[in-house]
Amino acid sequence: MTSIQLLKIAQKQLGLDDDTYRDKLETLTGKRSTRDLSERERQKVYMAFQADGFVPKRPAPKAGRATGKFAPILQALWIAGWNLGVFKTRTDKAMMAFLKRQTGIDHSRFLHHGEDARKVIEALKAWIIRETQALDLFTFNKFHPPILNDRRYQIVQLQWGLLAQAGQQPGTLAGFLKTEFGIDCPLSDLTDKEWISIMNRLGELVRGLGK
Repeated sequence: MTSIQLLKIAQKQLGLDDDTYRDKLETLTGKRSTRDLSERERQKVYMAFQADGFVPKRPAPKAGRATGKFAPILQALWIAGWNLGVFKTRTDKAMMAFLKRQTGIDHSRFLHHGEDARKVIEALKAWIIRETQALDLFTFNKFHPPILNDRRYQIVQLQWGLLAQAGQQPGTLAGFLKTEFGIDCPLSDLTDKEWISIMNRLGELVRGLGK
């Protein structure tokens, strides 16, 4: 679900007519249209709606959705690979089938048991590194500043590099972040939601290279 869709749901749940909704946007951001807002401004409006009583409903689990103690880290790695153009399908079903083929370990084990989870996590990392030829990806160096050890930063830098190799970089990274998301701050100050939005948007551009 996009942030625009979420704000529209909040509008309906809070019983705001269009004029009241636009007045609220203008008070918070100086703009009257959701589509004109940067991602950071949408998050500001979203938090204001939560303060007003908006409670987002959690969707029911979908069939084929990975669940279990180790599902989140596997999903994050899989989506990273998808955003790097390594995997063609984003779904958990595709992830579980791929990991079963590569490791021979059934998802009923690697989603719940630590030793099996570690094996498939390392196998997934190794596959992404091999396919992208990015030997520094998912690495940690105690002599580096924290931002260089941040996997989200490593992924964004690799995405940007892939676009550069194809001659498809949309200007500078700083300019891209400001234009697309209204972000004008050090990367170390980004929120997790902002990192996710950036990786997903760059992922669209990276996947487009193969078309």
